[in-house]
Amino acid sequence: MATAHGIVILDEKPAKFSITARVVPEGEGHLYLKGKVSSGFPQTFGPVVAAIRKLSDLMELDMDCADIMLRLETPHDYPLAGGSYALAAGMSILAAADSRIIPSSNCYTGCLDAEGLVTPVEDIGLKRRGAGGFGYRRLFLPRGQIDLFNGHCSVPLWLSS
Repeated sequence: MATAHGIVILDEKPAKFSITARVVPEGEGHLYLKGKVSSGFPQTFGPVVAAIRKLSDLMELDMDCADIMLRLETPHDYPLAGGSYALAAGMSILAAADSRIIPSSNCYTGCLDAEGLVTPVEDIGLKRRGAGGFGYRRLFLPRGQIDLFNGHCSVPLWLSS
Protein backbone atom coordinates (compact mmCIF):
# COMPACT_ATOMS: atom_id res chain seq x y z
CA MET A 1 0.00 0.00 0.00
CA ALA A 2 1.16 3.54 -0.71
CA THR A 3 -0.37 6.94 -0.03
CA ALA A 4 0.25 10.14 -1.98
CA HIS A 5 -0.96 13.58 -0.97
CA GLY A 6 -2.02 16.35 -3.28
CA ILE A 7 -3.43 19.84 -3.51
CA VAL A 8 -6.62 20.82 -5.33
CA ILE A 9 -8.69 23.99 -5.31
CA LEU A 10 -12.14 23.81 -3.71
CA ASP A 11 -14.30 26.93 -3.50
CA GLU A 12 -11.30 29.03 -4.60
CA LYS A 13 -9.15 27.78 -1.69
CA PRO A 14 -6.40 25.16 -1.58
CA ALA A 15 -7.46 21.83 -0.12
CA LYS A 16 -5.39 18.73 0.51
CA PHE A 17 -6.39 15.22 -0.44
CA SER A 18 -4.90 11.76 -0.13
CA ILE A 19 -4.99 8.76 -2.44
CA THR A 20 -4.04 5.38 -1.03
CA ALA A 21 -3.41 2.58 -3.50
CA ARG A 22 -3.17 -1.14 -3.07
CA VAL A 23 -2.16 -3.31 -6.01
CA VAL A 24 -3.00 -7.02 -6.17
CA PRO A 25 -0.76 -8.43 -8.93
CA GLU A 26 -2.74 -11.65 -9.41
CA GLY A 27 -6.08 -9.96 -9.99
CA GLU A 28 -8.47 -9.61 -12.90
CA GLY A 29 -7.55 -6.11 -14.07
CA HIS A 30 -10.24 -4.31 -12.08
CA LEU A 31 -10.21 -0.85 -10.52
CA TYR A 32 -11.96 -0.43 -7.18
CA LEU A 33 -12.69 3.01 -5.73
CA LYS A 34 -13.65 4.07 -2.24
CA GLY A 35 -14.48 7.75 -1.90
CA LYS A 36 -16.46 10.33 -3.80
CA VAL A 37 -15.57 11.36 -7.33
CA SER A 38 -17.17 13.76 -9.78
CA SER A 39 -19.14 12.64 -12.82
CA GLY A 40 -16.12 13.56 -14.99
CA PHE A 41 -13.80 11.19 -13.12
CA PRO A 42 -13.84 8.41 -15.76
CA GLN A 43 -12.62 10.84 -18.45
CA THR A 44 -9.80 12.23 -16.30
CA PHE A 45 -8.77 8.82 -14.95
CA GLY A 46 -8.44 7.18 -18.38
CA PRO A 47 -5.06 8.82 -19.08
CA VAL A 48 -3.87 7.79 -15.59
CA VAL A 49 -4.53 4.13 -16.43
CA ALA A 50 -2.75 4.47 -19.78
CA ALA A 51 0.21 6.20 -18.13
CA ILE A 52 0.41 3.53 -15.41
CA ARG A 53 0.50 0.78 -18.03
CA LYS A 54 3.31 2.52 -19.92
CA LEU A 55 5.34 3.45 -16.83
CA SER A 56 4.91 0.01 -15.23
CA ASP A 57 6.43 -1.50 -18.37
CA LEU A 58 9.42 0.84 -18.05
CA MET A 59 9.76 -0.15 -14.38
CA GLU A 60 9.42 -3.83 -15.34
CA LEU A 61 6.32 -4.28 -13.17
CA ASP A 62 3.79 -6.84 -14.35
CA MET A 63 0.44 -5.09 -13.97
CA ASP A 64 -1.45 -6.65 -16.89
CA CYS A 65 -3.93 -8.46 -14.64
CA ALA A 66 -3.43 -6.41 -11.48
CA ASP A 67 -6.38 -5.19 -9.48
CA ILE A 68 -5.97 -1.62 -8.27
CA MET A 69 -7.78 -0.47 -5.15
CA LEU A 70 -7.91 3.27 -4.48
CA ARG A 71 -9.14 5.04 -1.37
CA LEU A 72 -9.74 8.75 -1.85
CA GLU A 73 -9.83 11.10 1.11
CA THR A 74 -10.98 14.66 0.46
CA PRO A 75 -11.99 17.52 2.75
CA HIS A 76 -15.55 17.16 4.00
CA ASP A 77 -15.94 14.10 1.75
CA TYR A 78 -16.06 16.45 -1.26
CA PRO A 79 -16.08 14.65 -4.65
CA LEU A 80 -12.65 14.63 -6.31
CA ALA A 81 -12.94 16.58 -9.57
CA GLY A 82 -10.65 17.90 -12.29
CA GLY A 83 -7.37 16.39 -13.37
CA SER A 84 -4.95 17.81 -10.77
CA TYR A 85 -5.18 14.63 -8.71
CA ALA A 86 -3.73 12.48 -11.52
CA LEU A 87 -0.05 12.81 -10.59
CA ALA A 88 -0.79 11.82 -6.97
CA ALA A 89 -2.89 8.88 -8.18
CA GLY A 90 -0.14 7.72 -10.51
CA MET A 91 2.51 8.01 -7.80
CA SER A 92 0.46 6.05 -5.28
CA ILE A 93 -0.30 3.24 -7.74
CA LEU A 94 3.29 2.86 -8.97
CA ALA A 95 4.68 3.06 -5.43
CA ALA A 96 2.23 0.39 -4.24
CA ALA A 97 3.07 -1.86 -7.19
CA ASP A 98 6.80 -1.54 -6.47
CA SER A 99 6.46 -1.74 -2.64
CA ARG A 100 7.83 1.76 -2.16
CA ILE A 101 6.96 4.36 0.44
CA ILE A 102 6.13 7.92 -0.55
CA PRO A 103 7.35 10.48 2.01
CA SER A 104 4.38 12.09 3.74
CA SER A 105 6.13 15.46 3.39
CA ASN A 106 5.65 15.33 -0.41
CA CYS A 107 2.57 16.55 -2.24
CA TYR A 108 1.70 16.46 -5.91
CA THR A 109 -0.31 18.39 -8.44
CA GLY A 110 -0.42 17.66 -12.14
CA CYS A 111 -2.44 16.02 -14.86
CA LEU A 112 -1.13 12.95 -16.68
CA ASP A 113 -1.47 12.22 -20.35
CA ALA A 114 -1.61 8.76 -21.90
CA GLU A 115 2.16 8.80 -22.49
CA GLY A 116 2.86 9.30 -18.79
CA LEU A 117 3.87 12.95 -19.15
CA VAL A 118 2.83 15.43 -16.48
CA THR A 119 0.86 18.31 -17.98
CA PRO A 120 0.09 21.79 -16.58
CA VAL A 121 -2.65 22.49 -14.07
CA GLU A 122 -4.58 25.61 -13.12
CA ASP A 123 -4.25 27.72 -9.97
CA ILE A 124 -0.64 26.69 -9.39
CA GLY A 125 0.06 29.75 -7.20
CA LEU A 126 -2.79 28.90 -4.83
CA LYS A 127 -1.67 25.29 -4.72
CA ARG A 128 1.91 26.34 -3.89
CA ARG A 129 0.72 28.50 -0.99
CA GLY A 130 -1.56 25.69 0.15
CA ALA A 131 1.30 23.18 0.14
CA GLY A 132 3.35 25.42 2.42
CA GLY A 133 0.36 26.17 4.64
CA PHE A 134 -0.41 22.48 5.07
CA GLY A 135 3.19 21.78 6.09
CA TYR A 136 4.39 19.87 3.03
CA ARG A 137 8.13 20.11 2.41
CA ARG A 138 8.08 19.36 -1.32
CA LEU A 139 5.59 20.21 -4.04
CA PHE A 140 5.92 18.23 -7.25
CA LEU A 141 4.45 20.06 -10.22
CA PRO A 142 4.68 20.11 -14.01
CA ARG A 143 8.13 21.20 -15.24
CA GLY A 144 6.75 23.93 -17.50
CA GLN A 145 5.19 25.73 -14.55
CA ILE A 146 8.38 26.33 -12.53
CA ASP A 147 8.97 29.67 -14.28
CA LEU A 148 5.79 31.04 -12.72
CA PHE A 149 7.63 31.42 -9.41
CA ASN A 150 10.81 33.25 -10.51
CA GLY A 151 12.75 31.25 -7.94
CA HIS A 152 10.59 32.35 -4.98
CA CYS A 153 8.60 29.66 -3.23
CA SER A 154 7.66 28.80 0.35
CA VAL A 155 8.30 25.10 -0.29
CA PRO A 156 10.93 23.57 -2.58
CA LEU A 157 9.56 22.77 -6.01
CA TRP A 158 10.35 19.44 -7.58
CA LEU A 159 9.77 18.97 -11.23
CA SER A 160 7.92 16.16 -12.89
CA SER A 161 8.96 15.19 -16.42
